[in-house]
Formats: sequence, C-alpha cells, structure tokens
Amino acid sequence: MKAEYVMNKTLSLLGLLLVLNACTKEADNPVPTGGYGAGVYVVNEGPFVAGSGTLSYRSDATGVVETDVYSNNNGVPAGAILMSLVFSSTNEAWIVSNLSGTLEAVDAGSFVSKGKIFGLGAPRFAVEISAGIAAVSDWNSNAVFVVDMGSLAILDTFAVGNGPEQLAYHNGHVYVANSGGFARDSTISIINIGSGSVQTVVVGDQPSSLLVMGQHVYVLCAGYTDWGNPANNTPGRLVKLGLDGTLSDAFDFDLGFGNPGRLCADQASNQLYFLNAVYGGSLYSTDAALGSPVKVKSGTYYSTGFDPFRGYILLSNPLNYSVEGYAVRLRTDGSVVDSFQVGLIPTNFAFR
Repeated sequence: MKAEYVMNKTLSLLGLLLVLNACTKEADNPVPTGGYGAGVYVVNEGPFVAGSGTLSYRSDATGVVETDVYSNNNGVPAGAILMSLVFSSTNEAWIVSNLSGTLEAVDAGSFVSKGKIFGLGAPRFAVEISAGIAAVSDWNSNAVFVVDMGSLAILDTFAVGNGPEQLAYHNGHVYVANSGGFARDSTISIINIGSGSVQTVVVGDQPSSLLVMGQHVYVLCAGYTDWGNPANNTPGRLVKLGLDGTLSDAFDFDLGFGNPGRLCADQASNQLYFLNAVYGGSLYSTDAALGSPVKVKSGTYYSTGFDPFRGYILLSNPLNYSVEGYAVRLRTDGSVVDSFQVGLIPTNFAFR
C-alpha cells in the first residue's frame, strides 16, 4: 500500500464502530489447535514498513476467529506487508510477503512453515500453475517468476509490464495485470508457460485486477491519476477479452466514478463485483455482458472477495488504518450476514 494513501485516510473510527457494533463478532485469537479447514482466511498487511502482517481465520464450523494464525503456530511474525494467500493442490498454503520479499509454503492443515524463498524483491500475488508450482508477480523486477514450492527454486522468469499485480491461470497461460506500480502502464501480459512466449495486450490505464470467468478474461483498469495535474487524469475501464487476448467488450466509467479496483466474481452466476476506489470505496456489481454497474453496498471498503463455498461476498474495512480492521460478509443482495474483527489493514481473502 502506498504511503500517501495511508496519510490521507480521514475515516471516522467512532462512526464506523457504531455501524459495525450490532453485527460484529470480536476476534477471539484462541490457543491454536493446529487444525485449519473450511472457513474464511484474511490476509492483513500490517503496518507500513515497520512491523509484520498477520493471517486471520474464521472457522466455518464454530464461527471462532483467530487473528494471528501464522505467529500462533510458528512463534515468529509472518512478514512485512503481507499481500496474498493461495491454497495449492498439494495441501499447502502459499503466503506472499511484499516488503520481506518472500514466498512461503505452510502446511494447509497446521499453518506450520515448510520453507520460504527469499530475495524476490517486491512480490505481490501468486497462483498455482501445476501441482506444487507457483507463478508469482514482482514489482521490483517487473517480472513473473515460476517457482517450485517443493525445492523453493526459481525455475523461470518472464519479463512483463510495469507493476505486475494480480494473476490468473487458465489452460497453460498466466494472465498478468500490469498495474503500473509506481509508474504507469495500460497492458496485461499473457504468458504461454509451454512455449515461453509473452503476449502484450493494451486494455486501459493502470489495470489492477483480473480474473478468468468462463471463456473470457475480465480486466479492471483503475484509470490514471496525475497528482500534479488532474487535467491528465483518465477514467477507469472494465474490459472483456477472449482467452487469446482479443477484445470482446468494454465498459468505460465516467471520470467522476472513481478509480475502480479489487475485481472478484461469483463464477456460478457470472456476476462481477468491484469497488469504485482502489483505496477505499463502495461495492458495485455487473454481469458478464458488462451492463451498467449497480451499487450493492455503500462504504469505504478496501478489498473484496467472493466465497464460492458459502456464496457470500467478503469486504474488508480497515477503519483508520492504524487499528485492527473488520471483515464483513454480505449476501449477494447487499444485506449483511455478519462481520468480525481481523488484523491491521485487511487486504485479501482466501477460502476453503
């Protein structure tokens, strides 16, 4: 998370707490049992630069929330600025720590560390491309690394655009959102793992998130913000591509809509969800045909996720970015199921 955004947050903590109070379960952080299974996993960035992020877990069976799963089971912090978590087909969870520059494998049942690879620069997101093999995006090198999570060895490196962010994998191809990082970009990269070729596709300014749904790739572009001269600002865009990168459709947002981000999907109903601001916004939805977006839930949310096992939308609320935040579960009509306290700056979700 960029420092300037942290300093500009002016949310009213008291007001947000009053809203959440009626439907919130306080975090329990019990003594770990070493048995983690079905539930919601929340990646908390932690403090910017100094300190460690945390992983929170809400058990589907009991509703109990453990706010610091990694430290409880390993006796050490998880890493500085945690970014993402992905479960693999090899019964592991892979943890990406941005500022620590690590990609770590833990046992998915106990969250005990099995080893980590160091020196990745500024890793962001990982995706499994075959059993035990990860692709991970890295801002420092503007590259995607292919890593054997068993031997913790880098197998291959692919140069992509500026600030490679979210990844998606489908049928031998890795799709990369080149978010611009601390610069500017308007492309996604399509990596053919078998041939080693990299295709560049222009989509719109600052594509921060993407996913594969059905036979299409959906890319959400935040638009460009020129802090020195707002006349250069460009609007966001939601783009629908064929799996080969050909343009199928696009929806262009008005400049006043915000800088949309945090795309997720209910794959079963072909519904897309996103925020109208990358660093805190309301929840909107649209369908696979890219109809006009509909506001689902007003607020200043930081991240989204869709739980395919329980059919709920997940939103994170970081409050004032200096105290523990909350995760909120919604039905698809926008009504609140419940909310629960997690860690500092909840930034991503994973589900089992």
